[in-house]
Amino acid sequence: MDNLLRDIQPQTIDLCIFDLIPSFLNIPFYFYYGNDAHDSDFMRAEQLRESFYMALLEFPIIVGHLETDGSGHAKVVVDPDNLNIPEFLESQSSVHFRDLRTANSLLDIMPEDRKALDDPTLELITTTGPLVRWLAWISPKTRGMLLNKAFSLMSVVGHTFHFSTSRLASLRASVQGYLSSDVHLSDNDILTALLSMVIAQSQAEYKRDSASASYLSSLASYLFPSMYEPDSSFVTQVVIDTRPRLKGLSAAKYTGNSVLTRCLVNSMESLTSGITEQSLAPIAKGVRQLVNGVDSQYIGQYVDTLHKDLLRFMCPATYAFTKTTMLLSNQSRLPSYKADFGNGIPTWVSSVRAFFPNFSSIMPAPPLTGGYVVYISMAERAMAKLLQNEFWMSTNDMLY
Repeated sequence: MDNLLRDIQPQTIDLCIFDLIPSFLNIPFYFYYGNDAHDSDFMRAEQLRESFYMALLEFPIIVGHLETDGSGHAKVVVDPDNLNIPEFLESQSSVHFRDLRTANSLLDIMPEDRKALDDPTLELITTTGPLVRWLAWISPKTRGMLLNKAFSLMSVVGHTFHFSTSRLASLRASVQGYLSSDVHLSDNDILTALLSMVIAQSQAEYKRDSASASYLSSLASYLFPSMYEPDSSFVTQVVIDTRPRLKGLSAAKYTGNSVLTRCLVNSMESLTSGITEQSLAPIAKGVRQLVNGVDSQYIGQYVDTLHKDLLRFMCPATYAFTKTTMLLSNQSRLPSYKADFGNGIPTWVSSVRAFFPNFSSIMPAPPLTGGYVVYISMAERAMAKLLQNEFWMSTNDMLY
C-alpha cells in the first residue's frame, strides 16, 4: 500500500453517458481457488493484498471519488490526500471448499454514417420522466441505496445451471432443423431464446398467482407493476459487446463501458405456449437477427441518441419498472479462468446467490468441464415456477 500512496498522481477523469449507464449496477463474481497441493503458502493474504494495491495503482479510477452535478455530467476525482481505497477483507466461511467442489455439478472512433435504432431499443434509452430525472439528480450513493432497498422488497433468489457442450449442441441441431439453411444459430442464440421462453413463462405463472399476495407483495406490485401485472409482450434486453464491432476500439485501449443493450420483443403468447425445439426456432432466429444488426453505424446512432440528453443514463434502470422484461448478459468470453495470482487458475467462478430480479448471465464453465454456466436471479416465487419447467430442467444440470 505504501507504493500506492507514494506513486498515485492527482487527476480528474471525465465520464461519458456510456460510463454512467452501468454505474449503479455492478455484476459481482466469486472466484474459488483449490489448494490441491496442500501448500502452506497457498494464496497468502499478504501476497494478495500487495497485488490488490498494485492493481489500484494501475487503475487509479477505482480509488477516486465519483462527483456528479445532477444534470448528467460526472467525473472521477483522484486526490492523493483523499483516496477512496476499497477495503481488502478476509473472512472464514463455514462451507468447506470440498463441499462446493462436490456439489451437483469510444466516441473518437465512431464512423460518420448512422443506422436508425429500432423502436423498442429507442424506447429503452429515451423514455424519461420525473422518476428518471430524480434518480439522475440524487447522489450515486443515495441512488444505489434506494435501488438496493427496492430490490429487497422482491425476495430475490439465484440459481446456476450447467449446460454441457454435447447437450447444447444437440439442442441447437434440433432447433436448426426448423429453420432455413441460410440461418446459422450460435450457442448464444439458443441460450437467449431458451432463457426468454422459460423466464417469460415463469413470470406469467407467477403473476397469475399474485392475486393473493401479502401486503408487502402488494406494496411491491404498486412500486413495480411490471413484476405483477399481466402483459401482452415480453422484452429480452440483450447486452451486446461493441469491441469487435468498432475497428479502432482495441487500438485505443478503451477501458470504459463498451456494451450496449438492444431489445428483443416477442409476444407473450409466442413465449408461453410451451417450449419445444420448434417453438424455440423463431425466437432464436430473432436473436440472431438482433445481434447481426449491431454494427458500427448502429453503435454510432446509439451513442448520439444517448448524448442528446445526458440524464438518459437512468432510462434503462427504470425501464424494468414498467415492462415485463429480463436482462441478459453473455460473459462466456471473459477470461474468468485466467485469473492466476501465482497458485493456479480458479476452480470455480460464479455470481452471487441473489442479484436483482429477472437477470441472467451466461458464464464459462471450468475449462475441464466445458460448456456454459447460466445464472438466473428472480423473485422467489417466480423461480419456483422455473424449477418446475420440465423442458428447461431437461436441458441442464442445476448446480445450486
